[in-house]
Amino acid sequence: NSKRIAFRESAILLITTARGADTSVAAPALPMATLVANEPTTTNLAEPDAQAGTTPEDAAADGEITVAAGGGDGGDAAVAGEETPETPSNVLIKPRMVARGLEVSVCQCPKAMRRELKHVFTGKTVTDDWIAIPTNQHSEMDLVNVGDDVEFEKDRCLNVFMDFGKAICEQLRSCGYWADYIDPCSGLPMLTPNCNKVYSEVDGMQMLMHYPIMNAAMCKILLHPKWGSAVYPATVFTDAPFSAISQLLKSSYFVNSEDEIDGDVKEGSPTKSAEATVES
Repeated sequence: NSKRIAFRESAILLITTARGADTSVAAPALPMATLVANEPTTTNLAEPDAQAGTTPEDAAADGEITVAAGGGDGGDAAVAGEETPETPSNVLIKPRMVARGLEVSVCQCPKAMRRELKHVFTGKTVTDDWIAIPTNQHSEMDLVNVGDDVEFEKDRCLNVFMDFGKAICEQLRSCGYWADYIDPCSGLPMLTPNCNKVYSEVDGMQMLMHYPIMNAAMCKILLHPKWGSAVYPATVFTDAPFSAISQLLKSSYFVNSEDEIDGDVKEGSPTKSAEATVES
């Protein structure tokens, strides 16, 4: 026993000397819950808060906010009954009604369209003075739908335009000008042979009149400022001068007086002159 006591005292002396500290008072042990609560809080920078840095597009996808679509020419979808958009600078005669519910305009073909027309009318030299006569008809129903009644309405509108296109082209050609009209069914010219490039009436109307379009599935739908998608577009093209076209429309198609017709000719448009006279 005496040996054990001596050994224990020697061990205590060695430990005290090595530490060089007073071991007479021991610090009380803290409970585990206290240790956890007192630990410092850290932020993981690799995983920021979910809402921090959230873009409007992300929020819109989550249903939190609505992001407006981009604009541009015809970028805002028009709704039937809304105010008619500002007339583009290339419009020479604003839309006006003629017989059988046909709305007719006269437009200078813009540069982008002339590039397209070079491929549509094979073998024709498309010049800067080419003029388009876009037409629209207010259909009895939305032509986006399907059914026998829709097909019947399409045929009715087709016949109305075909009669107009054939008549006005014959009148212009009889005076020595070139003129052609697009078949709305095929998108191909009716009078120019050997053509296989399809003309898009929807894209053309947007380019000429700046009417908006919308996408539905794989189709583009024209939105008329008054009639919405209940519209049937079709176009005539010619190299006749504006004075000849204006005179022809006034004498054979427009039903109002000369003063009223001239009032619809946009300011700055080519004036009538004696360079050409078209007989009806």
